[in-house]
Amino acid sequence: MKTYTVGFGFLVLGAIIPNSFLYQWKSKILTKIAELSYALYLIHMGIILVTQTVLFNFSIAKDSNLTFLLSMVFCVLVALLLHYSIEKPFMKMRGRFLKKK
Repeated sequence: MKTYTVGFGFLVLGAIIPNSFLYQWKSKILTKIAELSYALYLIHMGIILVTQTVLFNFSIAKDSNLTFLLSMVFCVLVALLLHYSIEKPFMKMRGRFLKKK
């Protein structure tokens, strides 16, 4: 087992214990990333592949820093678009169809 695995385990453990500062820490950036996580999960591979292909046509290497940066930016932008145009409206509609008992 790698040592960073143990360290990550302690980080996760610290984040789920109510008395720890990680549990109580409120960050707007981390909150927004958490809100976008499902959309990012759904679209990241397609966006990265399209970005690499388009930039490769402009003679930019697929593993360059520019490709990485633009892939990240496009992933976040498309995730924001999906989150606000599809995910949030459907979450609001959910309340109308699934009534609490």
